[in-house]
Amino acid sequence: MFTAKTLLDELRKLIKLIEHALKEFKLRGQQEDLYSQWLEILKNLNAILNGYQILLEGDDPLADYWLASVTTGLNMYFSYFDMGWIEDKEDIDSVIGRLDIIAASMLPGLVQQVQGLLRQANCGQHEDNACFIAPMTQRVDINKHNNPELGNDIGNFVTLPTKKTVRAGTKLYRVVGPNNLVKGAWWALDLPQNKTQWRSRYAVLSEWNTDNFYVEFELKNDEKLWIGPAASQKVWWKDKNGNTKYPNTGCILRGGSEQIWIDINHYPDLIPNNLPLKKTGW
Repeated sequence: MFTAKTLLDELRKLIKLIEHALKEFKLRGQQEDLYSQWLEILKNLNAILNGYQILLEGDDPLADYWLASVTTGLNMYFSYFDMGWIEDKEDIDSVIGRLDIIAASMLPGLVQQVQGLLRQANCGQHEDNACFIAPMTQRVDINKHNNPELGNDIGNFVTLPTKKTVRAGTKLYRVVGPNNLVKGAWWALDLPQNKTQWRSRYAVLSEWNTDNFYVEFELKNDEKLWIGPAASQKVWWKDKNGNTKYPNTGCILRGGSEQIWIDINHYPDLIPNNLPLKKTGW
């Protein structure tokens, strides 16, 4: 299997062969314009090496794809120039041929990587830039774990949630949109810094919650509440006709942050009434 290093080794070999040929060429006193033309070719080849190095230093994910793309056309590039003056023409032809073969064999895999990056970019445009392409995390199987209190909501946890004591005086936060219930089931111990962080860490789709506001309250007494990590969610939305749309296969909101579930049916007085809506500033 060829790599970018293999390609670079052949490219450096080609540069050395041309440098040697030009040295011999100048000693024989051949035409100055032809010599200048090949100096320019040498300059272009060195520019490829330098360009690739700059991309690597910048951690550019397209560096290898760029290198393979520009070198795969060298065979055609050299066909436009007179090589009859080069004594070691066969050696140079051989290296150019290998460069073409190596680059061409690398490109299909690199194209797949680029397509993956494009899918990732497309994915990232949705849900306030909080989503990305990744495997779904595990989640509690609602068919195997019957919890009369949590019901199907148990499936929104990565692992089985546990009832933990949350001390009196602890503040709980809930991000809401204009159409969301203030006294809902899902709460958090912290208010996220921005909507990207909130959607990503708690895996909240905009179809469920449009945010912009939050409510908070302080526990009056110690309370045993269901707490566990939020499971990831596939990204989707409804179009104007009500059809479900997915931006990409594998586009998810990660989840993972500790979320609190409050049984508002059994404990209707735990959350105070008429909590004021506060702007998140997002």
